[in-house]
Amino acid sequence: MVTLHSYDPANASAVVEPILFMASDAYCRAFKIERSDGRCTHLAYITEESETKVTVPLADDVDYFTWEDAQGDVCMDAREKGDTCPMTGKQFAAWFASNKQAMVAVATELGVITRMAIVYTP
Repeated sequence: MVTLHSYDPANASAVVEPILFMASDAYCRAFKIERSDGRCTHLAYITEESETKVTVPLADDVDYFTWEDAQGDVCMDAREKGDTCPMTGKQFAAWFASNKQAMVAVATELGVITRMAIVYTP
């Protein structure tokens, strides 16, 4: 999971900030936080920024996904994996133009981004 700061398909690169995005119960278990802590009882998800930005190359054939298809149906499995309705690179670029610094689930292979999925955040 990353915050997408810059997306430049013409130069096949993206500037991202890795973030921690977990369901609150999993977060509290992983970091051994008391179950009575407000983060464990009042929040569905917890996000923590890394404050580190990196430039990552894009694969020639990146797969792009969003949360809503052309018919208005919702495409979500696990929020932490990003959404699952296919979209084109051009559609993704248009979305990013209106959604700077948005949360995106990425997959990489050999240090290159191969999948970018918009994460629905109400």
